[in-house]
Amino acid sequence: GQDPAMQAGPRSNVLIVFVLLLCGLNLWNIYSQQSLSSQLELTEAIHQRNQLQRTVADMRAQLGRLYPLREKAGKVKEENDVMHQKLKEQAKQAEQAVSAEREEEVSEEESGRREQDEIEEQLREELNRAMTEQQRLEAQNVRLRSELEASKMARRPLEGQSSGAGASRKKKRELYSTHQCMGQGFHQQEARASSCEWRDLCFNTDAGTFQYFVKDRAQVYELGGGTNTANRQKRGLKPRMRKNGKLGRARGFLPPSMKVSLLPASTFHGDTPFSEEFWMPEVVQGEIPEDAIYNPAPVAVLMMQYNGHNFGHVLFDEMFPWFSLLDMFGYANHSDSVLLDYQNFNMTYPHHLSRQDYRDHTILPPDNTCAKFRRSQATGISYNDQDLGEGQETPMMDQDEISNMENILRVCDLLANSTADLISQRTPAPRRIFPGDPELDGQNKLVCFDRLLAGIGLLTEHCTDESGHGNDPDAYMVDDEEFPVYCNAGRGPQFWRFRQHSMRMLGVGEGARCGGENILQVLMNVRAGGNLDRFTAESVAAWHSVAAEIAGRIRPHRVKTIEPSTLSLREQVQSTADSVVMITLAGGGASNALWLPRGGTLIVLSPVDVKDDFVLWGHLSHISVRWIEIQDLNAGLTKLMPKIDMLVSEGLARFSRLRC
Repeated sequence: GQDPAMQAGPRSNVLIVFVLLLCGLNLWNIYSQQSLSSQLELTEAIHQRNQLQRTVADMRAQLGRLYPLREKAGKVKEENDVMHQKLKEQAKQAEQAVSAEREEEVSEEESGRREQDEIEEQLREELNRAMTEQQRLEAQNVRLRSELEASKMARRPLEGQSSGAGASRKKKRELYSTHQCMGQGFHQQEARASSCEWRDLCFNTDAGTFQYFVKDRAQVYELGGGTNTANRQKRGLKPRMRKNGKLGRARGFLPPSMKVSLLPASTFHGDTPFSEEFWMPEVVQGEIPEDAIYNPAPVAVLMMQYNGHNFGHVLFDEMFPWFSLLDMFGYANHSDSVLLDYQNFNMTYPHHLSRQDYRDHTILPPDNTCAKFRRSQATGISYNDQDLGEGQETPMMDQDEISNMENILRVCDLLANSTADLISQRTPAPRRIFPGDPELDGQNKLVCFDRLLAGIGLLTEHCTDESGHGNDPDAYMVDDEEFPVYCNAGRGPQFWRFRQHSMRMLGVGEGARCGGENILQVLMNVRAGGNLDRFTAESVAAWHSVAAEIAGRIRPHRVKTIEPSTLSLREQVQSTADSVVMITLAGGGASNALWLPRGGTLIVLSPVDVKDDFVLWGHLSHISVRWIEIQDLNAGLTKLMPKIDMLVSEGLARFSRLRC
């Protein structure tokens, strides 16, 4: 009977001790395992260290073996660097040598090109000289042929007498006048379109008119003309009537009428008495008197000057009709014709005018003519004077009018003297006022001409143009109805022949043509302006500036700028002929465009309400014409530059494609 608690005490202690032993064993196992793991790790670390030491020792050994190789490599690198530097220097020297050789080759090539260009330029100059010499020889040959022909026609010289226009000669015995006319159109105004050639036509210095000598006046049918309407009335027939009840148009002056117009036929450009009343020589029965003196010129042309202080009018209303008459009657190859600037302004047939009437200028010349200003210079009468009624006071010039008259006459004389060289090389002068002092002061009653041509009415460039310098449509009024008139249609070849003839007379080369580097020229034709000109100095400067701009944009082509009024006529012609595009203001100053080469382009800047001379430019067959509208003469060109550039480029391309 022990107490249960007491009985359990020894067994509990044993259990506790056993548990403690188990825990200790576990702890020992854990420690042992950790210690073993640490030992293994240490052993592995020692092994790795030893291996690393061996590796380091191997690397040191290898480095020991590499040190000599590195030194050797360094030496090799130094040697390579030295070699590379030498090669670079050699390459640089070689490149410099090649560059120098190339520059030398380029220099030699450039020198060769310049030498070739110089040779080509010399050849061109020699060719131009040869062509000029050929043209001179051709002109001389023509002149010699003309002189030979004239010598064949010449009569025996009459010693001690002169017509005042060079050597004079007698007529052959029993000589009468004869003529050939063309242009009769069965209309009462047919004289506008008529032109005639007279043989042995004489100027009577006492009567102051030309005379046509016939053997029997009855053999010359209706020399004075007459209309079919008039002839029907003479025969008791009714005149033809139109459907609208108006009198029928006269059917014409019956051939061989000799009536012609000595002035432009356009009523706008020739609104003078001679626009309605036409000229013809006085018909005289009988043979040419024995004492008649012959002018030595083989061919003479009779006309009245109109607007002779404007280059455009002189060129196309005088020079071109002069050439046209020569061309029409087969004398275009003559280089020694003479132009007679007729001063008889008596409109009534037979146009008699005494020597005193000529000296006193009793007959009023047509408006806008140099003759009217000469009358004012001789008499002091105002050039604004019209025919005055009886008892009216004659207006005299004031100082301003005198100054203006002197300036206009200076231009008249300048243009008359210079432009005549376009048609004739006759000496001492191819143009003269007729009759002049030699005829009015001389003792010879009759001064005759072997060949005399007249009738320029529709031969001017204005022909029937009623547009008023382009202000109105180009229309011809018939019974209050407008009919378009293409004034110069089909005359392109004649304008070209006029161009060629005038260039031969001046000795100007053919002008622009392809060759070499095909560098073409654009001509900037600048109006000179001045105190009396509407074209301002600022506008002149602006045009020069625009020319410089265009030059910068069309290289290698070039721009030449001229002010025509500052150049001789030959210089103007040559400058234009050398250009393939011309830029100009509309008006008389544009007239030198005639001498542009075939395939050239004319660019005309014209005010909106005026198209000066469009009836001319539209029918020149050797050039193309482009119009640019501006507000007025002094309009700025900045906004127009794109269009100008386009037309210039177009013109250069056109010439290259057509002519090169």
